[in-house]
Amino acid sequence: MRFKSLLRRGICITLATIFLCSDPLQVFAEEAETALPGSYEGVNAEEVESQTELTEEQFDATLTSLQATHTNAPIAPILTAPEFSQECKVAPQVSKSGRSYHVDSVTFSGTATGNGVTGVKYRKNSDEEFVELADYTKEAEVVGTNEVPANPDDPEDDTTTTVDVTVDHITWTVTIPADQLETGKSYLPEVSYVFAETKTNEDGTEEVVESTREFTTNTFAIVSVGRNQKLSKIAKQYGTTVATIKSDNQITSSLAPKKNSTIYITNPVLEEARNTTDVWTPELVNALTMQGEIPGMEYAYGYVSLYDGALFYSDVDFEIMEQETTEVEKVFHSKAQDIEGVFGYGTSSLFDVKVIELDDNTFLFYMTDGHGVKLTKSGTNYVSADGEYTLTVFTDEENQEMSLALRIHPVRVLPMSSMGTEM
Repeated sequence: MRFKSLLRRGICITLATIFLCSDPLQVFAEEAETALPGSYEGVNAEEVESQTELTEEQFDATLTSLQATHTNAPIAPILTAPEFSQECKVAPQVSKSGRSYHVDSVTFSGTATGNGVTGVKYRKNSDEEFVELADYTKEAEVVGTNEVPANPDDPEDDTTTTVDVTVDHITWTVTIPADQLETGKSYLPEVSYVFAETKTNEDGTEEVVESTREFTTNTFAIVSVGRNQKLSKIAKQYGTTVATIKSDNQITSSLAPKKNSTIYITNPVLEEARNTTDVWTPELVNALTMQGEIPGMEYAYGYVSLYDGALFYSDVDFEIMEQETTEVEKVFHSKAQDIEGVFGYGTSSLFDVKVIELDDNTFLFYMTDGHGVKLTKSGTNYVSADGEYTLTVFTDEENQEMSLALRIHPVRVLPMSSMGTEM
């Protein structure tokens, strides 16, 4: 067995030696129509070009020659102008007189940085057409330089020239008078920048192509204040905060603005309100004097007034049994559906007690049971017709603050810090 193994190994070594000593590619190409060229040790049909190593002086001369051929290439990296960017904003101009605030105008302004702007347009809202803005400024600023060939058409000319890289700064302002704005309507101002670019057509002619880019800012609304609209109610209605309203309109007083004031609302969320008008009409005020628990008033079944047929009833919402006087009672009036109380429209409670300024000479004291008492100016005070209630107004002229005190006879003073006010 060992002899046979050695014999097979010897035969394999012999055949391998014969194969390596011959031309291996030619062996496998004997059946081909065209024989392969000789091996690398043979003679190829193609002659390899002889190469001679360059000396250091020859290399430097060749490099100098190549550089001279391409002298019009930029010597330094090309500096480009910044990409176009812009900022715009909207702000109100509010005048103030005592507790009266009025939005006189709204300013829409902005700045932009970039080249190619040939015009600026604006519009107050998306339902209007853009208006050309002629009064804007554009100033160029040098932001760097580039070295470029002086004669790009002449490859033999290696001279360069310095070119400034500039960028335009654009400033614009639009003042929109208040009489051009509808109260209670949301506006979204928009600015449009016009760009002009020269393009070369296939036939070699040049054409100026215009394009625009539009940008918007915050939405806003101008709101007219009614007697039943405290800042907290307006803020809730338009989805904002009292602090934001005070900041935008420069309101420093703790009391709400007077009726018919106009205030600026930023980013209003306009929802259909149940009542956005002044509910304290003369008809309602007169009706309130006959509402509530009126002495001598007769009610059918204890609920229906025999005077005007109005439904009137009260209910204890909650109470603490351990405290005899700790309870909250709400009253419902069928003819006071436009008045919104803490417990909903048509209700009144301890939390809805307030003094309402009807005009310069009259206040209304709105009580827990929904009954209203008119207070008419008498000297420096405001007094009810029966003399039972007296309202005193204290004014701080320096800080334009006002506080109220209601006196009930026999003497009982209710400072306004313990009840609401609507003016």
